[in-house]
Amino acid sequence: KSILEECAKLLLEDKQTLCYIADATGFGFGDKYNLNWKRGTQVRTVQSHVRLEVIMVVDENKRKIITAVETGGPYESEIEMLRKALKRVKSYRGLPFIADKGYDAVDIIESLLDRGFEPAIRIKETMRMSIRHPLRKLSNENWKRYGNMRYRVEQLFGSIKQKIGSSFKLLREDLARKASIGCAILWNFWVLATYYFLLFLSGILHYGYAKGCGRFLEQPHFLAP
Repeated sequence: KSILEECAKLLLEDKQTLCYIADATGFGFGDKYNLNWKRGTQVRTVQSHVRLEVIMVVDENKRKIITAVETGGPYESEIEMLRKALKRVKSYRGLPFIADKGYDAVDIIESLLDRGFEPAIRIKETMRMSIRHPLRKLSNENWKRYGNMRYRVEQLFGSIKQKIGSSFKLLREDLARKASIGCAILWNFWVLATYYFLLFLSGILHYGYAKGCGRFLEQPHFLAP
């Protein structure tokens, strides 16, 4: 996890951050097993899997950079994983922190406010159950302003699984958790490598352009009195 965080610091150095987004995804591993469904009235065959909680940043270049992760078992609480991941996130005053309604716990909103974020967590609301808590109301108002940015974390998960895969050929859950963290690290490495490659390519193009202009200016009709 420290490798992931150091890579994120390098990517975000001297870059403006637009927002933070949190969400979780799953990675399969091992064999399938039977799961009792609807109080045991149905039996379903499901894939063994682990959960990966991700806190990502969108920077001024619209790059998606993972800053903190936490792993859990197949049905681990996403709120509990986010509580642990938030301990490794620095305070940034005034930045929106976007998440879906699965994270609408009041203590999560309080923790974000303590770190200087603008909580933009979608709040569960129905016709019979309105939003009463003032912090939940604040978070829901911010969600209406910033919630349209949340799709970027879905893009992140799609890109990772397209490049690496959505399951591991592993039998043990602890190894599958480490592999899911490895996927996050590889994503940041890929973003970093792409950045340096484009920087190197732009340097070559600028050098070639300057050299071509120099040769053009050295032609006789430019040097004649």
